[in-house]
Amino acid sequence: EPEKRSAKIEIEGNEEEYTEIQYISGEGFSIWYPEYILEPYKIHNHEGFVVPGQGEDSLVKVLLVPEGDMKLTDAYLKEAAGNFKSSGEYKKVTVSKVKTLKSESEDVKIRMIEVVHDDTADRFYIVEGKDQALLVTASMTKESLEGMGTRITKMLQTITFAETE
Repeated sequence: EPEKRSAKIEIEGNEEEYTEIQYISGEGFSIWYPEYILEPYKIHNHEGFVVPGQGEDSLVKVLLVPEGDMKLTDAYLKEAAGNFKSSGEYKKVTVSKVKTLKSESEDVKIRMIEVVHDDTADRFYIVEGKDQALLVTASMTKESLEGMGTRITKMLQTITFAETE
């Protein structure tokens, strides 16, 4: 039985209490995800989360990829976001500035950039621990940014990394 805890989040001025479940990855990190809202799911052979029961067809996807050979910097975030503008695939593309987010752990730093393209939104997060980092991509509809987007950011703020020797 996985660990559970209660969490609170404010969405559009309303406070909501919900249950979180701890997910422990074989990649050396743990994360608390909202029960009944998201569930662990393999996406392109990487760990991720989707709306329960929707699998690969989910309109909300959160993909967590270990840094590996990527150089996860602010420049990486800007380039990833800029690709939406340069592709010519979308009528309207809005890119935010890189934002620094607070983590529950003082050993973890989080940076995020948001891209809204037509009716869809993508957020790219870099979540860094002392010895490792994750690139997290969250995709959803534009209308989901206030609700699901807030929940996803709260979820990522719970990431902690196991200490390496």
